[in-house]
Amino acid sequence: MADEATGIQFFFMKKISYCLVILMIAGLCVSQEMSKGERKNVNRYLKDLKNKDESVRYDAVESLRYYKYPEVATALSVALSDSSARVRNRAALSLYELKEAARPAIPALKQSMQDSDPWVRINAGAALFNLKEGKQGIISAISELLKHPEPRVQVAAARFLLGEVPFTDLMPVLTAGLKSLDPEVRVDASKEFDDADQLPASALAVLVDSLNDSNADVRKNAASALTKFKTKGTTALPALVRSLKDQDASVRSEAVDAITSMGTWARVALPALHDVIVSDTDAGVRRNAVRSLEWIDPEGKESMPMLLDALKDRDAEVRERALETMLSFRPFPVSSVPSVQAVLGSETNDDVKRLLERIIERSVRDKEFNSSIKSGTPGKRSDTGMQKSEAEKLLQEKGIQMTSDELWGHVNEGDAPVVKALLAAGISPNSERQGMSVLMIAVSTYQGAPEQKEIIQAMIEYGADLNYKTANGTTPFFEAAGKCDPGLLLAMIKAGAILEVKAKGGATTMTEAAMANKIENVRLLLKAGYKLKNEPAWLMSSTKNPEILTLLRRAGGK
Repeated sequence: MADEATGIQFFFMKKISYCLVILMIAGLCVSQEMSKGERKNVNRYLKDLKNKDESVRYDAVESLRYYKYPEVATALSVALSDSSARVRNRAALSLYELKEAARPAIPALKQSMQDSDPWVRINAGAALFNLKEGKQGIISAISELLKHPEPRVQVAAARFLLGEVPFTDLMPVLTAGLKSLDPEVRVDASKEFDDADQLPASALAVLVDSLNDSNADVRKNAASALTKFKTKGTTALPALVRSLKDQDASVRSEAVDAITSMGTWARVALPALHDVIVSDTDAGVRRNAVRSLEWIDPEGKESMPMLLDALKDRDAEVRERALETMLSFRPFPVSSVPSVQAVLGSETNDDVKRLLERIIERSVRDKEFNSSIKSGTPGKRSDTGMQKSEAEKLLQEKGIQMTSDELWGHVNEGDAPVVKALLAAGISPNSERQGMSVLMIAVSTYQGAPEQKEIIQAMIEYGADLNYKTANGTTPFFEAAGKCDPGLLLAMIKAGAILEVKAKGGATTMTEAAMANKIENVRLLLKAGYKLKNEPAWLMSSTKNPEILTLLRRAGGK
């Protein structure tokens, strides 16, 4: 057997020597573009490719990866026929690293896709992928390696195919890899779950199991991969909460990130995150836990005590993060300002002091503006709306957080199904920002689209304040008189809207309807009992529609 191996080696060495001599004679081994030093080095490595010592040849093909010249690619293509699989594999990898400069080696690389060694095939395929050569054929060839008897080869093939084939095609191999006795295979398999753009629902349970792996890198990758499920990953919360006590800080940090990715759906984890903030030994993990509160409890209703505890942290960056999180809350937690002021006197870090002062300044500003951001009074249950559990399921499936921010955003987008689900889930229809209620925004931007009508109708049903007054004295009903159709106006009247509203400047509900030429709205207001007692003098002179003028005169308008 030894003699046979020696004979094979002699054959390959003779073949390589012959090819290299041809290259030297043809003057192709070096390029005129090479520097003198590069010429010297490349010639030395080409000479080493003829050496009988495998390690010398290996070092040569590895070193040639730094020389991105066609001549080098031609030499490496010869090395793809070396008797040593280790050298062939390194040659294929070097060609991969040469990128476009490897183009002269395409025929040899294609031949290497039939190599007896699976690693040579994988690296040759990667080099051809770089060169955009025969993509489907390469995918087919590498897919065959998913059936290879060695788990490491299977997982490597799956890594190659990641993003090229459906992840579900790779799941069996990667799931088996996570159960391998070889920790390196488990780490590689878990990394593929983490690197995937999207994961199927079936991967959730697999990753939860991997949070118990004996290898910290596997646990870390599993926790990181769970972030991809966002709101759909809540079944992993118990396991992730346990991972907050992992002995490895990187695992704990990734567990925090995975919990954070669920947003408001992870509120049940707040007590566990509080424990992390006050007791974790790693400042980075504590900072991460503080940051998570901005996403899990965006209004700060439950997390303010946790942040006040974080202001006692010995790490200045943790204290900074706590204050930045406070500043992100909507509405701003003015009631917590006295506790913040108490901290300011003993704080020694200048950056933290500046943030403390910003919070105090903002509290004063918010008081001056009469708390311009309000969460609003609770709404009521709609008799015709969806059940809360049904609404929560819809929101979770769509990855939508249960916050007033989401309500405002989807009202602006005209997304009626989501708005109705948010209201059914318990989000108040009476939130206010900068002197405008969310219903006021919905009405003032109304253009007659069916979705907009659905949104306004739903907000009425869920108890939106129809008599909310802006600084100018206008109300949603006032705006609706000149914007909306009679059906919405009637729904507001039935829900208790005050008919006669007078804004600063003299405009009234009636002038809004008349100036907008809304004949049916004028008729409806009068029929509902609207009295023309506070109308501006210009109402009659400015109304051009004769039908509206007739209605107003009959009602006593002058």
